[in-house]
Amino acid sequence: MNIELNKRMGKLLNPRIDTTFKALFTSNTEESRSALKAFIEAVINRKIDAVNLVPSNIPYEFFNQRGINYDILCKFEDGKFANIEMQAFNQNYDYGDRAEYYVARLQSTFFKKGDNWKTVPQVYQINVANFIYPQKGNKNSSDSIVSYFTMRTKDGRELANKMNIILIELPKVEKLLDNIKDNTALENWAIFFFFLDDVTKMEIIKKIIDKEEGIMKAQQSLASISEDEILWAQQFMQDVYESDKTSRMDYYKEMEDKIKTMENNVKIKENAIKIKEKDIKIRENDVKTMENAIKSRESDIKFRESDIKFRESDIKSRESKINNKEIELEKKQNKLIEQGLKEGLNKGRMEGILEGQEKLKKLITKKLVNSGFSEDEIQKLLDV
Repeated sequence: MNIELNKRMGKLLNPRIDTTFKALFTSNTEESRSALKAFIEAVINRKIDAVNLVPSNIPYEFFNQRGINYDILCKFEDGKFANIEMQAFNQNYDYGDRAEYYVARLQSTFFKKGDNWKTVPQVYQINVANFIYPQKGNKNSSDSIVSYFTMRTKDGRELANKMNIILIELPKVEKLLDNIKDNTALENWAIFFFFLDDVTKMEIIKKIIDKEEGIMKAQQSLASISEDEILWAQQFMQDVYESDKTSRMDYYKEMEDKIKTMENNVKIKENAIKIKEKDIKIRENDVKTMENAIKSRESDIKFRESDIKFRESDIKSRESKINNKEIELEKKQNKLIEQGLKEGLNKGRMEGILEGQEKLKKLITKKLVNSGFSEDEIQKLLDV
């Protein structure tokens, strides 16, 4: 960093750095006071007679309360208060939460015990943001560079309208460069803050300075404080800090991306394992089913084997009985045969004897007839 070279070249400090922004409006010069008054009038869109700076260190209201240090704290002639802040970079917290807390503390600080409720001061928290604040609740992002927030119902009814938060989003000024003459004073202030250090926009900045006296005073005040080496050093340190922070954030983002990739790979593997586990369970169930079927078949086979053995035993018993009966029948049959043979022999013998006797009678009868015996005589002889 070459501060002397910057000064010799007529370079101006960056008004978006909070230390420069604060010095621009709080220096003890006529240009600084005029610029502050003109800027506030442009923001709240009304004339004010006087603006006085107030010490920005706010005392604690109770033990362990979060500390607060306003950037540019001022009081209007009618008793209203305003805190003005430049937020050069989007921080790792919700800027809206911080703005609401600041405006609440601002009002409570200047309303003391015993004061009449009618004297509750109207307060303004004016936030100049070098980034686009993410929308909440309303999905339709506004193209306007300035947003006014008060306590209202959904249908637009207000309470006391005492707490006001005003958000100026500098990056939205790109669309305002073509019609400088038609811009509001606040829109031109925003262009001045956003493009003052852009060498390609010098002609536009010159037109704005020629049109707005307050901005011209701001440019003069900025030129004056740009002689301060301490402010250059603070700007340099802020640039280095933000560059380092950006590098760290890029590194962290890269690491987060790697971690997410690793986590996704792990999830993929876990899902694959789960699928395999499910497949294994299905296969295990199939095996169990097969085992149960085999066990059932084995049980059935055992039952059938037992039945077969029982039937074989029964068959053997029946075969034994049949054999015994066959033996008994065969014996009876043999006896009957023997008996029949005996009876047949006896009968044949008797029949032979009778037949022999008959033949003998016929032979005797024939001889007796031939010998001359009569039939009566022959019958008597035969009967004897």
